[in-house]
Amino acid sequence: MIICIVSIDHYLQYVEAEADSDTLRASKERLRAILLELLGAGKVGVIFEESSPAKATIAQELAERSGVPWQNISMTKEERVSAGIFEALQNRPGSPDLDDMNFWIEYRIPEDEIREAYFVRRIEEGTESDHKSLVLLGDMHVQEVADALSTRGHRVEIVQELVSKKRWADLREV
Repeated sequence: MIICIVSIDHYLQYVEAEADSDTLRASKERLRAILLELLGAGKVGVIFEESSPAKATIAQELAERSGVPWQNISMTKEERVSAGIFEALQNRPGSPDLDDMNFWIEYRIPEDEIREAYFVRRIEEGTESDHKSLVLLGDMHVQEVADALSTRGHRVEIVQELVSKKRWADLREV
């Protein structure tokens, strides 16, 4: 199975809005172009996306237009509660980005591994072996999910050009 993971900041994935800045609009246009290029290359059998179920995304819109199945692979609140990770995710530690006080730096926590295992399971269950899967994940989860899928024998490609600055920290690296 071939899996292409597109690394994103979540604010980037949502359909363009009137209030978007020129910079954000340009980034969203680049995401749209990357997805169209990947879809145009053929053999994409499904798109998986970690996103808010309450907001329409660029990938979802393109999937509907091209007839490719799209699945939101975010855990629901009920699934997070059932997995015993809801409270930890609600109280994720972090700190302000001192370079740009408009952003928050989130810290990885052990509960992220449970979510990532869930992503991997959903991707494997929803992909036919002769098709390519396109996966959009928040940057924090990309390498962990890619490593897990690779370990399980899948070929993984990563597109990281859209994340110009890491807005998370792995405290295991400290």
